Amino acid sequence: MRISLNLALIISILFFPWWVFAPIMVAGCFLVPRFYEVFIYGVAFDALYASPLGLHGFPFVWSLASALSLALASFLRSRLSW
Repeated sequence: MRISLNLALIISILFFPWWVFAPIMVAGCFLVPRFYEVFIYGVAFDALYASPLGLHGFPFVWSLASALSLALASFLRSRLSW
């Protein structure tokens, strides 16, 4: 599962728009425990596509989104029963 999600994230970063990358990123955080690679993919997305001004002057939007997604998924995974 982890390898297929990593491949899907790499392909979505390179070939698809952000709205394909975002749900795969969130799904990966919820489905795979300790999916820390998602932060690296957020940094890669920012490195490839971020503008110098970013969103309201913050250029690392996807890095922050991936870190928050990972933290939220870890918090919710501990409280949900699958």
